[in-house]
Amino acid sequence: MADDFIIFAGTANRRLAENIAVEIGVRLGDASVEHFPDGELSIRLDETVRGREVFIVQPTQPPVNLI
Repeated sequence: MADDFIIFAGTANRRLAENIAVEIGVRLGDASVEHFPDGELSIRLDETVRGREVFIVQPTQPPVNLI
């Protein structure tokens, strides 16, 4: 079952994503986040997600782009 889905943590609440992953017995997906000076983000998923359900733990209310 753990190969059917993957969880990624956003920048605002990594601890919550880690706790969810531990609770269901999976590891977080590997991703790289780069913060640009103008406030924009570049996010790169460092593993394949093809054929898998993908869940991203990230709030949609401010502050969402924590460093």
